[in-house]
Amino acid sequence: MKKLFLIGVLCLSITAVGFSMGFSIKATGGLSLLLGGDYNSAVQGQNDTYKSMTGVTVNSELSKLGLGLDFGAEFILQFTDSMGVGLGLGYITASNDSTLAIHEGAIGYSANYKPNVSVVPFTLNFHYFLPLGSSLRLHFFGGPGLYLASIKFNSIRIGTLSVLEMEKATLAYTPDSKVAFGFQGGAGIEFGLSRNIALLLDVAGRYLSLSGISGSWILDGHIGLIPLHMTGTGTFYYYEEMWSGNYYGTLDVSDTLPSGAFIRNVREASISLSGVQFQTGVRIRF
Repeated sequence: MKKLFLIGVLCLSITAVGFSMGFSIKATGGLSLLLGGDYNSAVQGQNDTYKSMTGVTVNSELSKLGLGLDFGAEFILQFTDSMGVGLGLGYITASNDSTLAIHEGAIGYSANYKPNVSVVPFTLNFHYFLPLGSSLRLHFFGGPGLYLASIKFNSIRIGTLSVLEMEKATLAYTPDSKVAFGFQGGAGIEFGLSRNIALLLDVAGRYLSLSGISGSWILDGHIGLIPLHMTGTGTFYYYEEMWSGNYYGTLDVSDTLPSGAFIRNVREASISLSGVQFQTGVRIRF
């Protein structure tokens, strides 16, 4: 009988605590400033390589992966009016399309890079709300995240002599999906529109690095009049190669570790989505 009584008290206590809790839904969207990782280092290295060559005129440069879009929604279970835990789901995307173009007399060369990264984050955040007035609050949040990433990389390399296209190689690289762990956190301010609805302005930071990138590739094109078609699987590698007496970063897709007398600092390439996010949104309390 005593055990039944204790069980009954425990159930009532849990029920009372459950009904004393509240919850809210937070939805945000904004821009991300990204670090890029080895990908950006290689882009800078390719630009610098051709700038270092004598007699070569650089007409345009490759762009770094520096800007992304960031959307998210979060269910926040509030233990008190100022503290809670949130489960979130979102979508992050970053891409660009740029071309390095040079010429040396009648000889021309161009390299087009088109990276595309899409990420679905699953986040767990601790939230703390600090009232500053009747309709104004500071909001702090942070926690771990599980990130499911999809990566695509396309490039086109063309060599010309005067107006004649001498060679062309089109690479379509589709690595396998990646699952990575990361962390996110930030702070913001809430402007209350009513008792249950508030507008948000957040500044957040994220640590997320995608590495071990590997998958299938297709190479099409021609060398002179000879058609070119190859397929395979490979890993995204970063390394530094010597040109004009200096070492410059570059990327390669290969099934073996790049090596050579003028190659150093070889490693699996990373694409970093770490950076700062600027977000606006709304939070609805229930």
